[in-house]
Amino acid sequence: MQRLPNRINKFSRTYGLSNNPYIGFTSFQHFRDEPLFSDTTPEEGWIKERYPVYEWIEQNGRDQGFHPDTEIAYIRMLWRDIEPEEGVFDFSVSDSVFEKAAEKKQSVIFRLMPHTTRDEEDVPNWLRAQIDCPSRPASSRVKESPTDPLFLSKFSRAVEAFGNRYDGKE
Repeated sequence: MQRLPNRINKFSRTYGLSNNPYIGFTSFQHFRDEPLFSDTTPEEGWIKERYPVYEWIEQNGRDQGFHPDTEIAYIRMLWRDIEPEEGVFDFSVSDSVFEKAAEKKQSVIFRLMPHTTRDEEDVPNWLRAQIDCPSRPASSRVKESPTDPLFLSKFSRAVEAFGNRYDGKE
């Protein structure tokens, strides 16, 4: 039996951040060293749920406080942007996300959203023509997804197409 050497680990207190890969902080809808959102009210924050971020959103958040570095970029994209026509997929924006992440040395967590809380960011228009989709109740943060089995089938197909596009790619 091999005996391990006696070791004493000494820990010292630090008041800085430790770079611990894949846990901790993520950037949201941005990449390293890019402008950050300014502080907003929760209702104003709802307009930040999709990537790419609208050009008219104020982005001087770095001037408002400390933001730690991160190796992970959390990006939300809308289904309607990925599949603007039924069965026709546009991966140009998601391709650019991966290119930018590689350039910034970040991994990406994607969230493909069927809709947000905003009516103009609902499920694709072609699906709205096929099924009834709930609207967001006034002054409510939560919006229900459609319960129609066709919704589940079509959204599952989009998620599968997205996964097939990027599965196994670095």
